[in-house]
Amino acid sequence: MGKLQCRSLRKTTTIMQASLRKKMKEHFSSKAHRLCVKQEEYHVCDAIRKSIDKMNEKYIASTFRVLNTVYSLAKRCRPFSNTEDEIKLQIRNGVDMGVRLHSRKIAAKIVDQIAKDIIFHDLIYLI
Repeated sequence: MGKLQCRSLRKTTTIMQASLRKKMKEHFSSKAHRLCVKQEEYHVCDAIRKSIDKMNEKYIASTFRVLNTVYSLAKRCRPFSNTEDEIKLQIRNGVDMGVRLHSRKIAAKIVDQIAKDIIFHDLIYLI
């Protein structure tokens, strides 16, 4: 009698597993499942995009701080050799200045670009 119960239990388990597999197959091929998968992919892509945007905002903010520092030196007619010292000072004061654009050569290029922009905007204003 004990063997009969085990067979009955195994048979019931096999039937239940087959039924579950059939339901899962139906679900995975359903329109609702496809919509959920698409929505999940969208959320993953959206999370990646937001993360990249946040990194870009941080990079742009640190670049903006370096540009302001260089502009301040140029406006006060200070030598560009002071650029690295000014940036080091700001870093010591807790300002995130990034890790790039700290050399005096870059400072000269930044000032040249600012001058070109000012001249361009003045010409447009005159016209």
